[in-house]
Amino acid sequence: MQEIYDYGNMLEKMDILPNTVVARIYGEEILFREVETYRNSINNSIENGNEDAKKKNAFYEVLVNKLQLYLTKTYYNEYPDFTVDIDTIMNKTKKEWTEGYVGYSQEEYRKKLLDVLCIKEDEIWLNEEDFLTYLQNDSVERALSGKGQLILLEYMIERPELVKAEGLEEKIAIYKDLREREKKALLEEKNGDNYLSISKESTKIYSEIRHIYTNALIINGNLELCVDKKELSTKVPEIYKGN
Repeated sequence: MQEIYDYGNMLEKMDILPNTVVARIYGEEILFREVETYRNSINNSIENGNEDAKKKNAFYEVLVNKLQLYLTKTYYNEYPDFTVDIDTIMNKTKKEWTEGYVGYSQEEYRKKLLDVLCIKEDEIWLNEEDFLTYLQNDSVERALSGKGQLILLEYMIERPELVKAEGLEEKIAIYKDLREREKKALLEEKNGDNYLSISKESTKIYSEIRHIYTNALIINGNLELCVDKKELSTKVPEIYKGN
């Protein structure tokens, strides 16, 4: 994992085109602009007083996002109650790109969106139609990632067998025991202090499990660190439509 963090730190010092392929995971390309966009988001959090954001690595956050997308696409049908209205998202993105947004002309909105995506107008690497598809795919994937996060949080407790990580199942057993004790302590008002102590410990173990499980899935995702190849992506994404 340290190699991943070091690689991410190196990327942030580079000045390369936004469609440079900097990595691949689970067969998906990661472009330089994605790392820059996450860095800007992290910086905004820091400016708004979020101290925890100072510890974040933009490249690692992109990897987590790609992992959550992979989980969504792999296990989409196992969570039918959590739907993503892909057609509505695509139509909204198209309307805003071609007509502008409330309070913004088309030209103003395009500049604002490109700034958010860390793309200069003269750096757009696809024709108009294909770039719109890229934008639509980006919007859809942000929505799908939310579903993937829910899947990740459930599977890390209920399906530890999906990864190979030393000590993971032992931590899960400890966490489940703590949760049972936590519920029992909550019902016993006289043990309020005991409940708080157990809750604090279960939260700590839960965070450790999430960290171990997520990292194991990232490492198992055929991760390729490839900025040195100087590949420029010209791929037009195929928008995921669900299963």
